[in-house]
Amino acid sequence: MNGKREPRAAGRRLWASLHRWIGLVMGVVLCAVCISGVLITWKREILRLTDPALFASSAPGVQGAPPDAVLAAVRLRDDRPVRAVAPPNEVWPVWVVSVSAQGGFSAPMTNYMVDPADGRILGSDVPRQGFLAFMGQFHHNLLLRDWWGKEILGAIGVLTLFSALSGLYLWWPLRKKFWRSVSWRRGTPKARLLLDIHNSFGFWAMIPLVIFGFTAMTLGYREATRTVVGVFSPLAAPLPSMMRMGSGPGQRQADQPLAAFSSAMAHAAQAFPGYEMTMILPPVMAGDPYRILMNPDFYRGSSRGRVTLLLAADDGHVIEQRSPATASAGDLFLAEQVWLHYGLSFGTLGRVVASLAGLVPVVLMVSGLWMWARKAALRRQKRRKNVGAAVGSGEVSRA
Repeated sequence: MNGKREPRAAGRRLWASLHRWIGLVMGVVLCAVCISGVLITWKREILRLTDPALFASSAPGVQGAPPDAVLAAVRLRDDRPVRAVAPPNEVWPVWVVSVSAQGGFSAPMTNYMVDPADGRILGSDVPRQGFLAFMGQFHHNLLLRDWWGKEILGAIGVLTLFSALSGLYLWWPLRKKFWRSVSWRRGTPKARLLLDIHNSFGFWAMIPLVIFGFTAMTLGYREATRTVVGVFSPLAAPLPSMMRMGSGPGQRQADQPLAAFSSAMAHAAQAFPGYEMTMILPPVMAGDPYRILMNPDFYRGSSRGRVTLLLAADDGHVIEQRSPATASAGDLFLAEQVWLHYGLSFGTLGRVVASLAGLVPVVLMVSGLWMWARKAALRRQKRRKNVGAAVGSGEVSRA
């Protein structure tokens, strides 16, 4: 009987050691990544809260200014090409028009907030500057965009997934006392309390943590993930990255093909009636299509889109549509990774749960570090006691 238990005990010690050292080595970075993720999940709400004047319409709910007038107001202010237009929604109840001379992450961009009631520019901001922009870049590439930042985050995702599953394995033998193993009580000794806190937070956040780890891995290794998924399901050709469109020197506004802007919006609304337009990416160079992102009611207010439409630059007619109804299983899987990562798949409630779970690694790191330090101190104390006892017995024997 003991022979069977010894390999199991040795295996458990190995898993515990791996679980502990993964947490000690990457704990600080993981916590910073998770906190930055929580902040950017609520980025638009935070910006509106910190600068409400930029998002205050003179007549809430009134759409008096036609889309072309909104663009015209921005074109008079700034002659750089329009890169993106976000129509008013429940989070930002104003038009947001983004202009930049070049595409790409490093290009300077300015957002103009336009009153939907009268077409008046309320103000502007530079979205890639400031604390939230710093947090966004840290979360997406650890500020190491040109030095495998995304790949490092993918590796952290793999370790997070392993840490979560190994923690589940270490907790599992306590299933006979389930409630006791996933909660803590007042008056519990400190050593036991730390373990109870670690176990309970880890258990209740297990599913979100596994999702975080898995999606961080797939997003960090997009091409590898796409290759693997492509073995099991046909995939549509990927669209150009929205941030990379028109990455060369842009044209002046006068040359940018925007004549069909209102027509493109009308065609999109006709193709998916009742859907909310979340983002419009106009053509920058001749021959580029419009790209419009849209969402059903459940995802209203989101900055991402479940439906993507490509529309002709000359008259705005629909060239191609990509939606869950027409996508393959592989395309649905790939598209869902970002939505799952930020909890967007489950609406506002999903974002709240994802944000709360994003703070759990801080609790796990602090409690785990405390337990490790406490055990290390007890081991040192025991060694000193043994050394003292050995010295004392040596002196007695010499006497």
